[in-house]
Amino acid sequence: MRDCLQLRSVSRPRNRSRNWRPTEPKEGIRFTISESARRDILSRLLKLNHERYAEEVAQGLHDKKKRKAATAAVAAERKKNAEQPKVVERGLFDDLDDLDTAFPQTAREKLLCAVYLDIVENQPGLRKSAYFDAILLAISPQRCEPMLTGPDRTAFRRAIKRIPSELTAASEVGVPWSDLVTTLTGNKSLVASADGNFGLGTNFSDVRSSYPSLAPAFVQLLGKAASRLRELQESTTPVDEPAAQVVREVNEKRSAVTV
Repeated sequence: MRDCLQLRSVSRPRNRSRNWRPTEPKEGIRFTISESARRDILSRLLKLNHERYAEEVAQGLHDKKKRKAATAAVAAERKKNAEQPKVVERGLFDDLDDLDTAFPQTAREKLLCAVYLDIVENQPGLRKSAYFDAILLAISPQRCEPMLTGPDRTAFRRAIKRIPSELTAASEVGVPWSDLVTTLTGNKSLVASADGNFGLGTNFSDVRSSYPSLAPAFVQLLGKAASRLRELQESTTPVDEPAAQVVREVNEKRSAVTV
């Protein structure tokens, strides 16, 4: 305490010489600059403020036209960002956000997806035109019989009875081929190679389980019929009229669709 009093007695004359004066706030005595010094400091700050403002004006920072242009540019950028679609987190079927999720909706559409997946699993590595032909055979079982012989034809007649009628009831209705390919490649149940051949995708099992199951015998015999159809399409050897008729019908329907 004695040291503090001694320091104050020494400092007081020095403070008076510098025009510092004590104040008496609630916290106790404090020292500040004199009124004349305060005015001098404020005057200098005001002068510095005017100088800085003059420099900004010279740089065009306070030009009303430029300010309006900058404001308009900011508003346009904000509008552009607002119009852009928001990024959302995606799950297992992430690519389906960009697809028409209404497909497949009907029982027939789900069965077509099931046929497509099963025939690719049964015969992977073919071009999509081959799978298109196989689906045409599936929805019109009468076209399969000329492609099969003996026991296979008999077994196919039995197997077709176990297939839901929705698949074959509207055989002449067009196949939504674009929706099939887009949906099944989009959800990664199927994948297309660089040369256009199709195989099973990473999500095949999960997606396949969401569609109706098909009799294994039906899928196997359908694969045999489709293989025979491809042989006849590539062959120049004359065949019996029922088989030739099936080849012409399938080729005609395929030519009407971009595959």
